[in-house]
Amino acid sequence: MQVRGAAARRQVLGAWSRCVVPPPPGPVRTLLAADTDLPLTRELEARLVHDLNDLGIDHLAGSAVLLHAAGLSGPRGDVIALVAGSGTGKTTAAARLTSADAGNASFGYVTDETVAVLRDGTVPPFPKPLAVIDDPEHPETKTHHGPDRLGLRHCPDDLRLHSVVLLRRDPSLRHDPVLTPLPTLAAVLELVGHTSALLQLAQPLQRLAEVVSRGAGCFSVTYAESGDLALPLRALLRHGQIQDRQPDWEPLPRLQPDEAAQPADSSLVARADVVDGIRAGSEAVVLAGDTPVRLGPLALTLWCEAGPGASEASLVEAACRAHGDYPDADQVVAAAVDDLVEAGVLRRT
Repeated sequence: MQVRGAAARRQVLGAWSRCVVPPPPGPVRTLLAADTDLPLTRELEARLVHDLNDLGIDHLAGSAVLLHAAGLSGPRGDVIALVAGSGTGKTTAAARLTSADAGNASFGYVTDETVAVLRDGTVPPFPKPLAVIDDPEHPETKTHHGPDRLGLRHCPDDLRLHSVVLLRRDPSLRHDPVLTPLPTLAAVLELVGHTSALLQLAQPLQRLAEVVSRGAGCFSVTYAESGDLALPLRALLRHGQIQDRQPDWEPLPRLQPDEAAQPADSSLVARADVVDGIRAGSEAVVLAGDTPVRLGPLALTLWCEAGPGASEASLVEAACRAHGDYPDADQVVAAAVDDLVEAGVLRRT
C-alpha cells in the first residue's frame, strides 16, 4: 500500500498496525490509498477497509470457506467464528469480547468481518480496523479504529477453527443466552447465506459440512447484549473438543457425464445437474445454482430414484417401497415432483 503524506501514513499504520508485514519477495499488488498531506477522511478510511477486505476475499476465493463472521480466539489459538448478517452486531461483539477491559472473560481479536477457514481447518488472522459508533445519537456515522487503539487483546499466531456460532440478537431477551447445537444439514442451510465466493469452491456444500464437523461443531444463540455472550463462549472453549468429530453426513452421488445426457425417452423425470449435495440420514441438501434446497425423506427418495431418468410410475413404486403404501400416492408423488422441478432439483425430459 502506498500512502503519501506523513499524517495519512501515521493514520493508516495506526489503524492497520497488526496487519503490517515485511514486503514479500517478487512482484506485489499495490493499492494507492491517498496522495495528500492531509489525514484520510472518514469516507476514504471506510473505502480502504472495504477494498482491502475484498482483496483478501479475492485472494482466498476457491481455496477457503469465507464466512461472514467475527473471529475470537482462545489462548491456544482455538477460534470461534461468530456468524451474523451485515450490521447485526458482529463488530460490536468482537470489540466487547476481546477488550482488555473484559478481564479474564476476554478473547483474542482475530477479525470482525470475514473468517477464512482453510481446508485443514487453519484460520489466517486478519485483525483489521473496526467500524465503531463514536456518537450513540448518530449510529449511522462510524469511524474505523485499529485494534491497538481500542485496546483489544492479541490472538496467537497459529489459529484453528474450534466452532461456529450463529448470532441472533433480541434486545428484549430477559434470560441468559444458551448455545443450541445445530445438526449438520440445518447448519449448512444457515451458513450458505453467510458466505463469500462459495460457488468458487469445488464441492461447496461438502466444504461447508467439513467446517461444521470441525472441533465442537455449530451452534445458534439468541442474546440481548454482546457482553452476555462471554460466559457461554468461554464455557464452549473449555468443554468443546477441538479434535474433528466423526462426520454424520456423506456426499450425494453426482451423475456421470454419460448419464447426464438427454434420455431417449422424452417422458421421464431425471435429476437436474445440481452444483453439490450432501445427505444426513433420510434427508439431504442440494445446491441448485446458488440456492440451497432441503430434501425431506420423500424428496430424497425421488431424487435418488430419478437418476439419469425414470418414469413417474417407477417413482411412485420407489416411494411406496421406502415409505409404505398410502392413499393417493400417485397425486402425492406428482405434486412432489412438480415442486422439485420448480426448485431446479429434478427436470422433465
